[in-house]
Amino acid sequence: RFLGANPSADPAQIGTALDPLVYQLGARVRMIGSERAGLAISYQGEFGDETESQRAGIDFRWRF
Repeated sequence: RFLGANPSADPAQIGTALDPLVYQLGARVRMIGSERAGLAISYQGEFGDETESQRAGIDFRWRF
C-alpha cells in the first residue's frame, strides 16, 4: 500500500515486462571545429519482444 493510504485499500501491484533477449545499438559522432567549438550527435536504441526504446541527441558547445 502507498504511505497514508486507507487501510482497507487494495495493495498496488506494479509489474514490469522483461525480455529474455534485448539488442542494444548506439553511436556517437564528435566533431571539433576548433578549441572553442564542438558538436556531438548521438543515437541509442534498445529492441526486444516487449521493449523498444530510442533516443537521439545533439550537443553543441561554444566556449567564450
